[in-house]
Amino acid sequence: MRRIALTTVTLMLLAIFIVAVYAQPVHAICIGSEEVTVTQGEVKTGFYLEEQGGGKMKDGEWQEIPVHLAAKASGSAADWVAPQTVDLGILAVGEKKRVENAFTLTVPENAAPGSYNLVWTFYDADSPTEEFSCFVYDIQVVQETSQIGLIQFRLDSQAYLILGAIAVIIVLAIIVSSMRKRSAPPPPQPSSVAAAQKYCIECGSPMRLEAAYCPRCGRKQ
Repeated sequence: MRRIALTTVTLMLLAIFIVAVYAQPVHAICIGSEEVTVTQGEVKTGFYLEEQGGGKMKDGEWQEIPVHLAAKASGSAADWVAPQTVDLGILAVGEKKRVENAFTLTVPENAAPGSYNLVWTFYDADSPTEEFSCFVYDIQVVQETSQIGLIQFRLDSQAYLILGAIAVIIVLAIIVSSMRKRSAPPPPQPSSVAAAQKYCIECGSPMRLEAAYCPRCGRKQ
């Protein structure tokens, strides 16, 4: 009987301990999984998730009291987030809370590809030295190649279009110029008739070059 009673008490204490541990708040600043891959210049927003608010450990005992919770960013990627300190407000015991767009992560365009870390430390805003927990992210920055190629392709396409338009304009100008030259009337030729005529010395009427008398006035030439 004593063994049964001792076993029962032990199991009850273990159960109480497990409940107490899992009853503690679960704080999380979220941007996806704990391992995040981002590109240079990428912007991501994160949210805050509180699965069970309020309460804190004090003198080795769990106290169910409202907590003024805040989170502060640190680590090699801390300068990429804004704000770096998130005030999550007062959380009642057992409160579930989700805050969208709690912060923004902006990866610099000149960030060197590699591994960075972002640590969110949760603490009592009224007692900054009293930390509750922390959440760590491993951020992998990769170089954006598709956008660079796309921009280069667009620039090349525009250059080709401009060069093609210039070539078309030159060809049209040559065609128009050649058509104008072909349609221009030939220069007037000297009249052989005029060269084979002479004029009367009396009345000025035109007459044949070999004529001896004017056909109009009859004057001898």
